[in-house]
Amino acid sequence: MKFSEIGVTQGWPDPTFTSAKKLEYFNTLMAWVLDDDDGVTKIDYRMKRVYEVMFGLQIFREIEFDTILDADGEPHLDGILKTYDEICKVKDIEQTVLYHEQLMDVLDQVDCALLQEVEVGNSFGVIVGKELKKLVDKIPSLDIKQLEKLTKNLGKEVAKLNPETLELLKKVGK
Repeated sequence: MKFSEIGVTQGWPDPTFTSAKKLEYFNTLMAWVLDDDDGVTKIDYRMKRVYEVMFGLQIFREIEFDTILDADGEPHLDGILKTYDEICKVKDIEQTVLYHEQLMDVLDQVDCALLQEVEVGNSFGVIVGKELKKLVDKIPSLDIKQLEKLTKNLGKEVAKLNPETLELLKKVGK
């Protein structure tokens, strides 16, 4: 059922909760709410509630949000926000969508998984690994002079590190 056809004046279809739909909801929220900002994993709290409500309606009540798409058929921020504003005109919409017993467990699981992803994604080892991968990816394209310069600069940068950090790097390297 398309959102543009039902709007907010008609009743919402009854929700259908299956294990497959709960898993789809979980995976969809994780994909849309996690953000990689220059190698740092973040949770987009600005849009989290919007996504929870809209994907709850989309997945469990099978409402197709055709109003969020741009001319190329891709989701567009302006369309998402305008559609969410329309949804919010329905009295107690968050209560209707989010505070359903079947959904509360999934939202709790999403919150725990988001925090875990941020913790792991921002760990020292992961960040160093990402930076080393970038370095390794650049090496084949460097000529000998660039490689020598990079080696000299790397040595200087490592020499600037404090002793505790150097010890930690040695342990990570083992």
